[in-house]
Amino acid sequence: MVNNIPLEYCPGNKWVFLNELRGVEEQLVSGSRSADAIMLLDACIRDFVESDFAITKASSLTIPDREIVLTALYENTYGPKIESTVKCRECNQPFDIDFILSDLIESLKPKQINERKEADNYYVFTTDSGISFRMCTGDDELAVMGMEPKQAEEEIISRCLIKGNRENARKEIPKVMSQLAPLIDLDIDTICPDCETGQKFHFNLQSYLLNSIIRDKKLLTSEIHQLAIHYGWGLNEILYLPRSIRYNYLSILETG
Repeated sequence: MVNNIPLEYCPGNKWVFLNELRGVEEQLVSGSRSADAIMLLDACIRDFVESDFAITKASSLTIPDREIVLTALYENTYGPKIESTVKCRECNQPFDIDFILSDLIESLKPKQINERKEADNYYVFTTDSGISFRMCTGDDELAVMGMEPKQAEEEIISRCLIKGNRENARKEIPKVMSQLAPLIDLDIDTICPDCETGQKFHFNLQSYLLNSIIRDKKLLTSEIHQLAIHYGWGLNEILYLPRSIRYNYLSILETG
């Protein structure tokens, strides 16, 4: 299954073709950093259609657009619901929480969008004080890998600033970016059902998705073995099966 995912934070009605996750992509995931997310999406984004509207390089996506694509990948792979188990900070008992991802995203959407203009394949936003900037992209993040946090922040501001006082930009741009495009990285209020203590559950979409794939990857070797034994398929044949089809065959084997 291939999904056409429209993007929101780059001009020109751009979109990506997103392929269903396969074993060959699952094997790539070993961490939950931005670089890991970009590598995974590069492997999942299809480039079989030549179009000026298609984005084929994951690092060129703005961070909020990357989250749109990661959301689609999560929902294609795991469904609409987020499910997790947390341990109560007071009574130390585990309890389950769940919510619908699309509902959370809808609650985070800004009430209004600041005026934006198109320039050099980016949307340029201007703050009330006259500072103009573009959204941070994966290319920006990759460019500062290995830098100390403060140095990386300075470099990101330099790359995203279009016009305005640099000192003011350092204070304003991160705040305005988060208002224009809130990331799915937040604390969610929960209550322990045993002791009724209120507490926070931190949810980061990128980390949750990538760690879910890493968790499932532990079963992949066993799944490959079962399919190879029963169907006589080679390693590459199994790894290149879409995940849903692989699971369908495994379900047939389990039910006899």
